[in-house]
Amino acid sequence: MRRLFASVLIVSTSLAFVAGCGGAATAEGTTPADPAQQGDQAAAASTAALVPWKDAVVGDHTTCAVSNEEFVVTAESAKVEHEGHTYYFCCPGCIARFQENPAQYLTAN
Repeated sequence: MRRLFASVLIVSTSLAFVAGCGGAATAEGTTPADPAQQGDQAAAASTAALVPWKDAVVGDHTTCAVSNEEFVVTAESAKVEHEGHTYYFCCPGCIARFQENPAQYLTAN
């Protein structure tokens, strides 16, 4: 019984982490209310050229440095200023992971 509980706990924790990184989240961590807006972002992401995450600006199709999830950078995208440069992320949770060890992501990509 304990083994089953431990397995369920591990799976639940893993799913919570994955669910927390949705790509469509705004800076406040909520999903845009307009489903059409989400569809527009997905359509733009599927047709736009992929810009390296270090060079991405609003309007670019890029990948998150932390999760590697593809997304379109919007004015509401999660972002952080680091050493004079703005980096965009798919969700606020990825900012926290980046800030724990920026060098890990800056040197890896």
